[in-house]
Amino acid sequence: MIETFTQQNSELFDEQNNEEETAMKNFTKEEHLFYEQLKPALNKLIKNPSEESINRILKYSKSL
Repeated sequence: MIETFTQQNSELFDEQNNEEETAMKNFTKEEHLFYEQLKPALNKLIKNPSEESINRILKYSKSL
């Protein structure tokens, strides 16, 4: 029998946030401002993928 382990989304989210905070401590002020301006656009891409992206994913999954 094979046992599997899946982390809860909140655990993964917390881990990602910690990594992001650690990385941002090394940013210069200019880099931090640039990231903060870019962050909303990046978040939008994650939440609302384009039709092209969705079609590529569907095409790939059908090819398996």
